Amino acid sequence: NICIHADPLHGHPVALVVPNAKHLEEAAHKSGVQGDIKAWCQDQGLQKQVMSQIEALAQSNKLQKWEIPAAVKLYPDPWTPDNGLLTDAMKLKRHEIAKRFADDIAKLMKNVQ
Repeated sequence: NICIHADPLHGHPVALVVPNAKHLEEAAHKSGVQGDIKAWCQDQGLQKQVMSQIEALAQSNKLQKWEIPAAVKLYPDPWTPDNGLLTDAMKLKRHEIAKRFADDIAKLMKNVQ
């Protein structure tokens, strides 16, 4: 899952991402990063790889520079209807995500200014 959060007071959106565990594990092994999914999500090198993939996808879809996330935060725990971050139809509850991860969003926004 990915949730793009934009704030009109900041120039660029940020991305909150629950990565595919299998793909993240493959990237971790290729990069020589040890540990489990929690450690991988905190690894700056893997975060940069995910950010590069987001940027490449955004550019291939001709997004404007201000539409492309400027920072990413990876989360090891899936978003589900049970934890209140997805609807029963598996759609993001953006308001709940923004509320639950408000501190992370604020840090990301501060770092991209």
